Amino acid sequence: MATLAIGTAIENQSATEQLAHCLKTGGLEIELANLGQWIFLGCKLAGGELVESNLLRSFVADAVAELLVNQQQKELATKILRHHYRGFTPSERESIINRSIEILNLDPETGEEDTRRQRQRRNLVYARLMECLAGRPQIVLEGFVRFRLKEYYRELKLAVDLAVEEHTQDQEYQDFISLLRSFVEIQPPQFQLIHVIDQGNEYLLLDELEAELAPEFLEEPLPGMEPEDSLLSNLITLAPQAIVLHFSAKKEIGQTIIQVFEEHVSICQGCNLCR
Repeated sequence: MATLAIGTAIENQSATEQLAHCLKTGGLEIELANLGQWIFLGCKLAGGELVESNLLRSFVADAVAELLVNQQQKELATKILRHHYRGFTPSERESIINRSIEILNLDPETGEEDTRRQRQRRNLVYARLMECLAGRPQIVLEGFVRFRLKEYYRELKLAVDLAVEEHTQDQEYQDFISLLRSFVEIQPPQFQLIHVIDQGNEYLLLDELEAELAPEFLEEPLPGMEPEDSLLSNLITLAPQAIVLHFSAKKEIGQTIIQVFEEHVSICQGCNLCR
């Protein structure tokens, strides 16, 4: 009788249950055995012929590949996150892990979703498993992933790293926005309304009468200062009661102004100032 054994950490109960279900669906006989901190699933297929041994390997490799690349991918990413990073709340960890899985399926060149990447990872795992199981009757999933699937592990680790970096940058941005809001709150309003017009290389500020603001109301931009930074600095200093943006809110500076001034901002849908 051909037999193979797949082991995993006893704490990883979900992997054991999912793998047992997949293997039983394939018509294999399963026996569980606890060995210290590990639990092994013995997989049996009646008959001792080579063709049946290869068939058993194929069944097991297919089930384990399905487990690792689909059901257990989030668990693997979670372990990587916990091992390499500290200080995140449960909700932050969940957000980072979900983003990691999204990144795994993005084309690195276009940044768009590419479902072929998941199929390629599954094929890689299957091929490595077939190689590994041909030379030994048992494997441990955690060791197999870490040492025999180094490409997959590196790819998963990179996705987690990128998700953590995105999260950190987003948190820093939100802290920056909160700081700017606090500045606005303590500033006395100097104008009731300010129109903001995009002129390409600079932004023109007009008052409620559509007259250009006098230079004494505006800060002199520092050398090398970007027009967007100068605009934001002036708006915070002027702290108008209302702001009308005469350009697309999809622009990054438009999004920042909206987040800082919130309900005080409106987007012009088209007027003489926009032309």
